Amino acid sequence: KWWDNSFFLRQSLYLGRLDTIDKGKPTMQIHPTNSMAHNTRIRRQTYSFFKNMDDQNAALPYNNRALALNNDKTLITNVSNEFEYNFFLRGKSVFKNEAKLNLAFQHDMNWVEQNQLDSMRYYNNTSAYPQPLKKLPDSTTFDRFYQNGIVKGELGYKFSDRLDFSLKANQIVFGHNFGDFLYEAKADISMGDKIGKVTLSAYSQNKSPEMVFENLNYTYGKWNDLDLKKTKIQNLGFQYANPMLGFHGKVEYFLMNNYTYFEELSNPQNDPKKDKWIVPTQLDKANLLKVTVGQKFKLNHFTFDNLVVYQKTDQQDALAVPELYTWHSLYYSNLFYKVIDYSIGLDANFNTPYANPNYSIGTGQFYNAYKQIEFSTYPIMDLWITANIQRVNMFLSYNFLNQNFYPHGYYTVKRYPMNSANFRFGISWKFYD
Repeated sequence: KWWDNSFFLRQSLYLGRLDTIDKGKPTMQIHPTNSMAHNTRIRRQTYSFFKNMDDQNAALPYNNRALALNNDKTLITNVSNEFEYNFFLRGKSVFKNEAKLNLAFQHDMNWVEQNQLDSMRYYNNTSAYPQPLKKLPDSTTFDRFYQNGIVKGELGYKFSDRLDFSLKANQIVFGHNFGDFLYEAKADISMGDKIGKVTLSAYSQNKSPEMVFENLNYTYGKWNDLDLKKTKIQNLGFQYANPMLGFHGKVEYFLMNNYTYFEELSNPQNDPKKDKWIVPTQLDKANLLKVTVGQKFKLNHFTFDNLVVYQKTDQQDALAVPELYTWHSLYYSNLFYKVIDYSIGLDANFNTPYANPNYSIGTGQFYNAYKQIEFSTYPIMDLWITANIQRVNMFLSYNFLNQNFYPHGYYTVKRYPMNSANFRFGISWKFYD
């Protein structure tokens, strides 16, 4: 189970001249010259793993087999305050040229509590639980407070509608994750509707491992203060898009150091006591090349969308990603009685086999098994229809259509078959425009 409750409050103030685009129209936009804002967010998250029966099928790691009851919980409370200042410099009559500077400071406070309630403390009804239940010797409570101070900045310049350049920086200057940063650069270069647009991008990230890798106090997973190294990611990207041709493509390169993930304990002797126990692990270095190509074809009321993603890495077993993934959608669109805008179509996706991950029930984490397996892969098809009537949007889909002929089922995670063929229905209604 999990619960996620939050409260958000934003206070903003515009200073100086207000520039308006499309004044008096539904598309009207107001652009301030200076603005200040204060954001407050209070968030409380609760995650729990509860079990009150014997593990007869060995779904969990080996533990005290007499232990029928587990109740592990994690509670995270976050209080965040952010102060923003935004400055825009633009001509009085031309909105295409614009320089901007955004500055912000964010302070986060986090209270983290993890505990496992053993049977003696949780149940005292001897009539319902007549057997004596012993206290776990390692039943403890993990309670910590973390805080971080983050400085944010963005500098951008837009020249006409041909060039849009921006630099962004996020830096943790004090606190638990001191030294973490994310630096980004991006440039959009438009060469006209016929030639298309080129986007160049890069980022450098230095980040601490997520909290679950550093500390966990559960019945089926226990480690603390592992002092893992920071993960470093370098990224370069080149993208080209031509809407007139319906084409877009992107090439990305990732260099990752100290990539952090979960893996199963080494078990060359097939010891059942080591089965399904997971530990945090770091990979020294990994390279990943990702190529994405999309093409849209249109003929009268018919549209055929295609997306192909190719991924190549020198650490396939650790990253666990398919080398090739494809998605295709063929649909018919029209206007019914000039009132209902509808589309009806068929989607299909396919990926090549890869080292599929396992899932740890007791910790809620995916991990790489000691002996990895590759499941057979098949095209998966969905039939769907959408309709729009003014402010109302509706959709109906029949997922995994081809289960009725082939295949009759498939896996992406060991021991967890994917959903059988099913219907889904949704509706959204915008009451105010």
